[in-house]
Amino acid sequence: MDKKKIRILFFANANTSRMVPQDLNARDITARLGEPFDIYIFNHGEGEVDPKCVKENVTLIDRNGRGGALRALYYIFLKRMDYHFYIRSYQNRSYWWVKRLCLNRAKTVHHVEIILPYPAGEAYRRRARRNALNSDYVFGLTDMIIETVRREFGIAEVGKIPVGVDTEIFRPREVERENDRPRVICVGTLSERKRPLFFVETAARFPGADFLWVGAGKLREEVLQTARKGKVDNFRLLSPLPHPELSREMNRSDILFLPSRHEGLPKVVLEGMACGLPAIAYGDYRPEHVQNGISGYIVASDEEAREKLDLLLADRELRIKLGRAAVERARYFSWDRVARAWSEFLLSGRYPDDFR
Repeated sequence: MDKKKIRILFFANANTSRMVPQDLNARDITARLGEPFDIYIFNHGEGEVDPKCVKENVTLIDRNGRGGALRALYYIFLKRMDYHFYIRSYQNRSYWWVKRLCLNRAKTVHHVEIILPYPAGEAYRRRARRNALNSDYVFGLTDMIIETVRREFGIAEVGKIPVGVDTEIFRPREVERENDRPRVICVGTLSERKRPLFFVETAARFPGADFLWVGAGKLREEVLQTARKGKVDNFRLLSPLPHPELSREMNRSDILFLPSRHEGLPKVVLEGMACGLPAIAYGDYRPEHVQNGISGYIVASDEEAREKLDLLLADRELRIKLGRAAVERARYFSWDRVARAWSEFLLSGRYPDDFR
């Protein structure tokens, strides 16, 4: 591109009250893009603006109060942009109609972050498909996601850039990992897909260890009730935490166990690994960040997951060995490296090769 400034509109929220993964990812990318980028990102909801987005080259689009919706429409359809970034599945066909009517020439970037088909309703799947087919660029987090995009959407050319991990926040603090009993941690939404009830059932199988889930969601009461009824005293539930506090909780833990079987490249696993936790994840989505038997275990069934958990709980030295390898592996996915790949793409308009 010949322009001195490259203007990027993130379809994301800079407000700290919003903890949606795509919003968090957009803020981490925003924090690391300097010259020659001018970045525009929405601010909507109660709470403060994420300090990562308070920069000279970032314009906050205030959607609060009178005129907020009109301001948003102006920046989306009338303000000259080079890229519309993070085209989201909630956007319907009216976005594409109005964009064409306004002769808006911004290139659209759609990011698929979970293996397809989406575990959602048919209307959601239709919107996601429409957005992908209409976008100028489509990215996937992993090779398996890219394979499913080609199969489900029929898109031949798909770029690959993963999510990242902030290795300044998520890092080992060995002095804190001195539990009398080993602790297993998971972070995620309390939804059917994340399988928190299986996590509680697993806690009941291992009374000699403590199990902690960090997250919120519609299954909260059912999860707590299941733990009470089963007298699972070694299970605890915490509400979502800011990243520095989450890092501390991970450093007080010994193992990261994610029971979900439908994912992409779950960032919580990266964050746990960066803190020195061996990870247990399922092979259904081919998690590229976990090296089986080196930085954790990739399992094929619930029975195998519990076998590996039993192995790690019983062997502190093995946990330490795999945890050290996990830290090294997580550095490959640092946000600094991921943001450089995005910068290369945004400057050139070509899919990068960094993570191929």
